[in-house]
Amino acid sequence: MTAPREVRVAELISRVVTDSHGERLGRIEELRAEAHGDEWTVTCYMVGLYAVFERLSANGLGRSILRIFGRRQIGYEIPWDLMDLSDPANPRTTCAIAELKPFRESAT
Repeated sequence: MTAPREVRVAELISRVVTDSHGERLGRIEELRAEAHGDEWTVTCYMVGLYAVFERLSANGLGRSILRIFGRRQIGYEIPWDLMDLSDPANPRTTCAIAELKPFRESAT
């Protein structure tokens, strides 16, 4: 197992994420993090269109708009430990898209 490394948030926002098979998941739109003393640790990466609305604090409205256009699920919450950032310009998951939890799957 490799040691955790630091990556600047600015290097990640808007980067396209692919899964372990090279399938496109969407862009990193938001990160969630927890404070540990003076440092912050990323807990998950928000990827895709739903994440855009999350960032704008309008995910209820955004979800409704996407449903009108027939889009049901667009985005993923990717836990930090499933993201390979060895090349920050080309982030990828360590698993297939089918293994990922859709963004806010249970929310309405």
